Amino acid sequence: METNLCRKGVWHIGPLQLALPIEGSDTLGLLRVSGPPLTLFDLDVMAWLTERWREGDRSPRGELQLTLYKLGRDLYGHEPSGFDHKTMHASLVRLQDTLFELEGYDAGAAQMGRLDSPTEKGRIRLIADLIWSNADHGGRDRHLVFLGPWLVKQLEAGYLTYLDWRVLRSLEGLAKRLWVYLESQSFKRSDIGEGAVALQLAPPLFQALGVTTKHGPHVRRLITRAGARIAAADRSFVGFEMRRPYRRGGTWTLVARRQLTR
Repeated sequence: METNLCRKGVWHIGPLQLALPIEGSDTLGLLRVSGPPLTLFDLDVMAWLTERWREGDRSPRGELQLTLYKLGRDLYGHEPSGFDHKTMHASLVRLQDTLFELEGYDAGAAQMGRLDSPTEKGRIRLIADLIWSNADHGGRDRHLVFLGPWLVKQLEAGYLTYLDWRVLRSLEGLAKRLWVYLESQSFKRSDIGEGAVALQLAPPLFQALGVTTKHGPHVRRLITRAGARIAAADRSFVGFEMRRPYRRGGTWTLVARRQLTR
């Protein structure tokens, strides 16, 4: 998946009925989202679409074909039901209808700054267009999806994070969101065969992860439990440690350690 999308706080981890418009700053800067809130299921669909585009002819227009049958088989591991079809259809519509104003890494310019698409008046749309087939073949009819121009540009520049589909689909809630964020990070070698990354437990990270509670001990408990679920699902992670601040009033740090491949 495009790496900014792994790091930005555009994904809701709580109930949609409680979701509010997103406006603030995360670890990469400006974050403003309008339209329907995007769920972690939408994150999975976006990851699938990204890989589908990469595995195809990599159309510069962002065009790719899909069937809800194939998407459902990969998402659910079995032939999707009628309810599953409605769920996937709704996800694709949300991904088209949501608009973003973001700061992050512009791969074409090789610099941090405002991310925008000229066709959207300085905003970003992940799916530019959906063309639904009028056929009815039990979900096997082919639809057309056009990824947004900004997204295609980023993918063509190779700015993406590889996500293990098995792990992605096995995790839920904050554990899934934290794992995707960690997968986009660079782990510095800390021991033989191991690497580590340190995350400051401060408001920008909470915004990126979709954490809404402001009670420090509660946040640390939530993240500690999420780390345990990640370690159980992804055996490359060998430990999570909460480090106290060095001075009173300082910031706690989460240190994640994982095995590094050569």
